[in-house]
Amino acid sequence: MSQQSPADRLSVGPSVVMAILNALEGGNLVHLRRDPTHRRRRIVEITTEGSAAFDTLETAPTRAESGLFAEPSDQERTTLRALLNRVASTSGDYVCRVTV
Repeated sequence: MSQQSPADRLSVGPSVVMAILNALEGGNLVHLRRDPTHRRRRIVEITTEGSAAFDTLETAPTRAESGLFAEPSDQERTTLRALLNRVASTSGDYVCRVTV
């Protein structure tokens, strides 16, 4: 992907994206290389370590929920999610949905 793609998705400027990408590259999570067809463009490639970190982060909410809500039954957790969604949807401040 090009660096413009994350800038568009995050709604931030190119300098912010470069700071983030440089930090990720410093942690060996991505590899940056020049685009041979455009001298100012960089190509972003996720590394094996970056992919593993993403997988860990992607499952973190489920793991946290399992730890926090180990005691309630599945039905009680379903009821809690429904109640939280009702509260969140009536606040008017922002959109918030609790997903399974």
